[in-house]
Amino acid sequence: KIIGVRNIVGTTNSELALQEFLAGDEYIADTVSFNGKHLVVALWAYTKRKGVPWSPQSIVVYQAELLPPRGEVQDKLAAYVSQVLDAVGLRYGPSHNEIMMTKRGPIL
Repeated sequence: KIIGVRNIVGTTNSELALQEFLAGDEYIADTVSFNGKHLVVALWAYTKRKGVPWSPQSIVVYQAELLPPRGEVQDKLAAYVSQVLDAVGLRYGPSHNEIMMTKRGPIL
C-alpha cells in the first residue's frame, strides 16, 4: 500500500505516478527550437546496468555515448522528437527528451 501511507519525509502520500516499463534501448535527444523549427543538437545512447552496491535492484546509467549526427536510428529519433515537440506546442527554447526505442517504435 502506498496511498495514505506516511513516507520517508514525513508526509502522507496522496497521489501516485506510474510509468510503463519499456523494453528497448534508451536514447537522449537534446534540441533547440526557434519559431517552431526544431534542431537536434545532440543524440546520446545510454548503456544501463542493474545493481549498484547501495541499491542492488536499481537500474542505473553506466555509460552515455554521443552518437554521430546521422544514421538510421538517429534519423528516426530526430523525426520522432520533432513530431513530439510539435504535438506539445513547443516553438521556442531548448528541450531534453528521453526516448526508448522499442519493438513498437520510439516512445517518449
